[in-house]
Amino acid sequence: MKIYWDIDGVLRDLSGTLPKKVQGQLDYSENVSKESWHNGGKLLKKYLTPRSILKAKSLPYIKAAKYFAFDHPLRILSCQNKKWIEPTVKWLYNHLDFANGIDINFVKANEDKISLIEKEKGFLIDDYPFFKDYSRVIVVDYAYNRKVVGEFARVKSIGQLKRVLISAEKT
Repeated sequence: MKIYWDIDGVLRDLSGTLPKKVQGQLDYSENVSKESWHNGGKLLKKYLTPRSILKAKSLPYIKAAKYFAFDHPLRILSCQNKKWIEPTVKWLYNHLDFANGIDINFVKANEDKISLIEKEKGFLIDDYPFFKDYSRVIVVDYAYNRKVVGEFARVKSIGQLKRVLISAEKT
């Protein structure tokens, strides 16, 4: 079974690298609209630099990725600004061990992730709140994606994610 990991919001905290006044402009509320989500993306593009991307902290779910990578290749699937790709790849190599291989895929639009996992019959671990289909998505729970329905699973902890991955392997 192929498991794909999103980066931002799952493995890495990009918004934490922004100035506090800018962080306050990001809408991570339960009632986030697609428009305000994309406006937040514009703020990230405006303020992030390769250096700040490299300094971004990892999120707790990176522990589950490390655990899973002991006996699986790590598959990364992310929608990134072109200018962020090089520092993002460096960030991944600085924070993860790829002893069993790595497959990094960058797509142009978030919906392209769904197309790829459907084609591969895989699953995606992601926090994005606006996919059209979540049947192959393991949603990392945040306030902004609580209105998502139809997900394969929703996880609120590292332990819960590990259990879902182990269970999914048996299907």
